[in-house]
Amino acid sequence: KLVESADQYDPSIIANYLSNLAIKINHWYHNYSVTESNDELKKVRLNFIKATQRVLVDGLKIIGIKPLDRM
Repeated sequence: KLVESADQYDPSIIANYLSNLAIKINHWYHNYSVTESNDELKKVRLNFIKATQRVLVDGLKIIGIKPLDRM
């Protein structure tokens, strides 16, 4: 999406991607327990959340939006 956005000079492509990603991670988070998982599964799920957070933070910075430190 980054290349597509750059080629078309259209930052809304990235914004829409990030919005859809946030919706999907929110649904996932509500369907899968992180804190009540066994240790190995908890570690995998936390890494998944951290990776998604990194994509969201980096994507927001790319389009000039300062991400919040906390909600």
